[in-house]
Amino acid sequence: MLKIAFVEDQEEETAKMQEYCTRFSEESGQPIALDVFSNGLQFLSAYDPAYRLVFFDIEMPILNGMEAAKALYEMDKSVAIVFYTNMAKYAIKGYEVGALDFLVKPVAYSTFRAKMKKWLPVLLSRAQKDIVLNVVGGGVVKVAVGEIRYIESAKHYLIYHTSQGDYETRGTMGEAEEQLRGDGFSRSISGCLVNLAAVTKVEKDTVYLRGGVALPLARLRKKEFMEDFMNYFRTRG
Repeated sequence: MLKIAFVEDQEEETAKMQEYCTRFSEESGQPIALDVFSNGLQFLSAYDPAYRLVFFDIEMPILNGMEAAKALYEMDKSVAIVFYTNMAKYAIKGYEVGALDFLVKPVAYSTFRAKMKKWLPVLLSRAQKDIVLNVVGGGVVKVAVGEIRYIESAKHYLIYHTSQGDYETRGTMGEAEEQLRGDGFSRSISGCLVNLAAVTKVEKDTVYLRGGVALPLARLRKKEFMEDFMNYFRTRG
């Protein structure tokens, strides 16, 4: 699944992007999940590290696309940014924040399709691995590592809190930690394994994640967690 965010305050452009993504998905066979936001502040407050591509209009209220892109780049340098705008001269400045490309309005579907075909190998190469969970009650579900926000233990079970919902499985925290070793996870307490890409800030005894989630941080684990947190962003910067 390729997760895309479209940040645009004009409804007609949002409808066009939804149509284009649906059409491209059907033609290419690449599943796409599109989330839309009306301004940069709304997008940043709900940011999901599972996004692989973010389209920004430049002229928007509250927080414009260039400002939002700079803030996003500070949070996550792995996500691809494309400016979708009628201001080509400003879009070019987007390369300063690591933009992949830009599209100048009005955007025809033929142009969008050609660009997506060009970008797709890059976007998929950035995708993290998937893991398969045996869900309590029967069935299995495939989850992208980037969609996991945190994992908590509850007796003999694990609860995976993801951007797609919560999944309960049998297992131990040690097993989950081993499976995700090298993927940017660290324990804030013994029974909570956190995706460092989802962390927005750490204060005293609390870890804050995107989406308003607050998790406890044990005193004995704080030093190791902070080292993991800093190393994670240093190696991805």
